[in-house]
Parts: sequence; structure tokens; C-alpha cells
Amino acid sequence: MSIDFEIYTKKLWDGVALAQNSSLTSEMIDLTRKAENWRFSLQYYFTSTGAATITVKVLVSNDGVNFVDTDTAIGTNLAKDTHDVLEFDPSYCRYIQIKISEDNVAAITELTVVLTIA
Repeated sequence: MSIDFEIYTKKLWDGVALAQNSSLTSEMIDLTRKAENWRFSLQYYFTSTGAATITVKVLVSNDGVNFVDTDTAIGTNLAKDTHDVLEFDPSYCRYIQIKISEDNVAAITELTVVLTIA
């Protein structure tokens, strides 16, 4: 039996540090060739010397230049030392970026994030 569909996976960050009260924004992800009604998920893991928490947002754009923060977080107060997968459904758009913010608690020593579109 074969399954006839494409799964897109991209490691956005791998073991990067993030200072207290700062953020990272991924490179632009072009959704032009992705089928409508696909599923989106983000797997994350991070460590910290303190009780750090993060917020994850999806930024959207149709021109690839001006990205809009829809103020809708796909994950808030996410705790360290936890492997988890967040499912999300971005607004219909051509491009997205993922933004990770440390919630002003403690610096993150290692952050790994993988995006999957299926």
C-alpha cells in the first residue's frame, strides 16, 4: 500500500539560544505549492537555566514583505523541558513566518523547532 501525498518538514531552529525577553522570527515559508486544507504542526523543545516560558505566533503575508501579526498565539506559557506538538491553521495566505518569544522570565539555553505541513 502506498500513500500518495507530500509531507513538508523544515527545522526552523536547532539548539539556538534565546535571551530573556527577546524573540526569534523564522525565515519566510512559501505556501504557494502547498495544497489548500493542509494540516500544520510545530514541534518544539527548549531548555533554560530558569523557569522560562515561550509564546509561539504565526505571522502571515500575501506579498512576502509585510508580515502581519494576527495577535493569535498558537501556544502560550509553554514550559521548558517539554517535547510537544502544536497544531495550527493559519489565515489563508501565501507566506508565513513563525515567531518565538521568551516571556521575560529567563534566558533559553537551547531551542529546537520543527515545522510540518501535511
